Amino acid sequence: MEWKRNCPSCDTEITYSTKYVKKRAENINAKCKSCAKMGENNNNYGKIFSTEYRKNMSNVRTGMKLSDEHKKNISKSRTGKKWSKEIIQKISRSKRIARIEEIESKFGQIIPNYNSTAIPIILQKARELGISDLQHAENGGEFRVCGYFVDGYSPSKNVVIEYYEPFHKKQVERDKRRKQEIIEELDCKFIEILEYN
Repeated sequence: MEWKRNCPSCDTEITYSTKYVKKRAENINAKCKSCAKMGENNNNYGKIFSTEYRKNMSNVRTGMKLSDEHKKNISKSRTGKKWSKEIIQKISRSKRIARIEEIESKFGQIIPNYNSTAIPIILQKARELGISDLQHAENGGEFRVCGYFVDGYSPSKNVVIEYYEPFHKKQVERDKRRKQEIIEELDCKFIEILEYN
């Protein structure tokens, strides 16, 4: 079954995967992807194109192919390029931050999913460390740094507390890179609470 509504700006029909996604879109009066990308600096800002015009533009672009020479030039420009870990990290970080900003500009503040059973555990650890200002999902929202959300952060002590559920056992290397990036950014103490051995 499909759930549909029309874009409030251009009247394009938008299809949603579930009724809940459609309901959320209605609540925030979400626009279609094309209109959401438009801004005042865009030449097409505020313009509404007819269905016939959009179909014509789609037909023009359908089946467009790059010449063999063009493909070779692209391949040459990319062959042999090796990025340092630092460059890859910067690109990855920029993409994360840009994506968060894009989502927030369309839908408002992001509230990530969190493990409610972890809150008492990280609060207990905070008390043991003499922390009284721990920011977490249920107290001011998770602190964001480098495009990551951390389980708990104390601004006064500059301490990050992360709670790792069993699924983190499958992403140890990824968590190490994330931890290092956060430490480098905040110059903080980073405490891990492991639910797994």
